[in-house]
Amino acid sequence: MKKHTLLLATLVTSLVNQVFAEGGQHLFILSGQSNMTPSLSASFAQSVEKVFGKDKVIVVRVGWPSQPIKMWYKAWAPPEGMQDPSPDKNGSTYDTLIKSTQKVIAGKQIEDVTYIWMQGEEDARAAWGSVYEKSFHGVLYQLKQDLKVSQINYVVGRINDYWTNSNGLKDGDLVRATLVRLGEAGPNAAWINTDDLNKGVNPWGGYDECDGHFSPHAYRVIGQRFARKACHLIDPKMKLDESVFSELFFDSVERIKSHAAIGKSISIKVPSSKPEEKISGLEVLLDGRFAPPDATDKGWVTFPANDPSAELVLDLGEVMPIDSTAINLLACPGVTAFPKKVTFSISEDGKTYRVLNSRHNAVAFTIAKSAQVAFQDTTRKPWSVLVLTDQAQTPARYIKIEMATAAEKVMVDEVIVNPKG
Repeated sequence: MKKHTLLLATLVTSLVNQVFAEGGQHLFILSGQSNMTPSLSASFAQSVEKVFGKDKVIVVRVGWPSQPIKMWYKAWAPPEGMQDPSPDKNGSTYDTLIKSTQKVIAGKQIEDVTYIWMQGEEDARAAWGSVYEKSFHGVLYQLKQDLKVSQINYVVGRINDYWTNSNGLKDGDLVRATLVRLGEAGPNAAWINTDDLNKGVNPWGGYDECDGHFSPHAYRVIGQRFARKACHLIDPKMKLDESVFSELFFDSVERIKSHAAIGKSISIKVPSSKPEEKISGLEVLLDGRFAPPDATDKGWVTFPANDPSAELVLDLGEVMPIDSTAINLLACPGVTAFPKKVTFSISEDGKTYRVLNSRHNAVAFTIAKSAQVAFQDTTRKPWSVLVLTDQAQTPARYIKIEMATAAEKVMVDEVIVNPKG
């Protein structure tokens, strides 16, 4: 009996060594809440593939909105004095994650495992921060047991500065601090900052000064930041090609040096104008100059209040890949100087237009609480607001921008296509 047991143990060890061996593929497991998006995962995969080669990389992603860490940790227990509202669900998201991972790696040689984690918002909201660190280590232990490895690299993303106690999140500061501590725990750990990426238009088409989510462009940057840290954990001596991790994220015109629409032609149609009436001064919208936040500056073009809509059409002169489009608006404290909605659509022939993704290309200015505070602060000086949207490398020649004006006049100083830093 002992001989059979020994033979079985030897066979299992041999199989494990066969699956996890040098010269195999690098396994990256990405998981978290709603901020662990497909675009983040795609950006991450593109980055690590450029570093190691596509055939050397396996990326698995399982994200689920509004889930606390207990959905990953099977032995999760609440802080003292609190109750677990759904103990039967503990670890259910993890079960999906590990099944997906095991299915993908079946029959493949794996050299190392790196866990990418973007989660913590729900635990900050629920005031479960005191058990967060223990829970994360519990998830790592589960992964090691199920994958039969003794070591896992990991990179955690610190939840952004919307998720703080000052915004009413009971354990926001604690969870943020815990994530940093986890990321600085040793040579197999790292963390990334996301505080600088949550201003602008979020994936649901709302503008905010400090949002709990990120813009489509920001998710790409987060993917790059995760990838850069992960590569260093795998090989600290590796000399990385920094162009792979060059960040293209714009949340203000101060970051933009040029764009593809400079000097092109633009026309306008507003209900208050006669069909034959030509509105002058539009060239300032495509001159590459960003007006200062001063309503008297001639760089601002004013659209009157209470017009049903105003329509700008930009002709780039030729079909080109469109990555992003934007307008720059003037914001004044105490005044809702914004259109009710801005819709960006594109066309190759100037006749048939399409909105690629109405979630973030039809921007509604239902300003969230944190933005309302900023706009109602009468001590703040006027400032410019960049409304940047995502077109995902789609070919087009014409850009149409429709603005449904509100009770206040709207002031625009530039129409931007494919911004460059």
